[in-house]
Amino acid sequence: KNYQHVLGGTMGNLVVMVDALGRQVSKLSEEKPLPGKPLRVTIDSGLQRAAAEALGDQVGAIVALDPRSGAVRALVSQPAFDPEYFAGFLDRTYWQQLLADPRKPLTNRALQALYPPGSTIKPLYAAGALSDGSRQPGDVVFCTGAVTIYGHPYRCWQAGGHGRVDVETAVEVSCDSYFYYLARDAGLEKLAAWADAFGLGRPTGIDLPGEAAGLVPSDEWSRRARGHKWFAGETISVGIGQGPILATPLQLAVAYAALVNGGFLVRPHLVGEAAQPPRPCGLSPEALAHVRLGMSRVVHGQRGTARRLANLGPPLLAGKTGTSQVVRKREGVKW
Repeated sequence: KNYQHVLGGTMGNLVVMVDALGRQVSKLSEEKPLPGKPLRVTIDSGLQRAAAEALGDQVGAIVALDPRSGAVRALVSQPAFDPEYFAGFLDRTYWQQLLADPRKPLTNRALQALYPPGSTIKPLYAAGALSDGSRQPGDVVFCTGAVTIYGHPYRCWQAGGHGRVDVETAVEVSCDSYFYYLARDAGLEKLAAWADAFGLGRPTGIDLPGEAAGLVPSDEWSRRARGHKWFAGETISVGIGQGPILATPLQLAVAYAALVNGGFLVRPHLVGEAAQPPRPCGLSPEALAHVRLGMSRVVHGQRGTARRLANLGPPLLAGKTGTSQVVRKREGVKW
């Protein structure tokens, strides 16, 4: 759809004179049709196939970007539909099936579905806090498994806690307590600024239509959208990627590319001509280095939450796990 002007070519035009019976008498003018041009995309067919097979029948999306340029190497959304049905006459029964499917196959989940990022946002906050001095690499929190803030208990996912935790360890073990305290001390405005630095809350600019902007909350947003002020306790939940903060898989891929490439936001694209130079996100290289070390320990550390993947390399793997609560789902639908 977005590259129809390239692929579609130009329609021809023929003007003729006919007699009273509709028979052609003469040709007045003719413009020859021009064929469309070939379009080379950045997708790696092998990686795309592997991603689709890995996702299988599950509902979700997979995005793979080249973190240096933003070139999209794989983009999968499931469930999908057969585009051949849309070439020519569209069968009404098939169309009604697509509309009635509660899994919404017409939604491109990679760039339109909005999810609470959960713990995948923790490296972004860690990088922001280290960059602006809100935290130092050696600052330690003692995690007992639960904290009380504003008179309300907030539990860490690890029953019994993680003990002494610095920023790299907090990323490795995904310690909620560390980020509860960080959210309390930083406040919503700083959390929003750190998320904004990585491109959350606005479209990435991919050369595909219909991209969602996501949501990075603020007091102004709360008053406008919900009719009441922002409550301080909500900031604590946002500190671990829960509550009213939403991102697309594509936005998270762009954010993680910035963690990898030294702090530059790329514009994801599927056609080389749409590429734009990466732009700095304003975070210090030292902060990003600490976060990358923590993300390496997620896979290779003794307590890493993805340590079962350690044997998949080489190359050296790094990453971050994340699980978000499902607030509600349609009755009768298995997720």
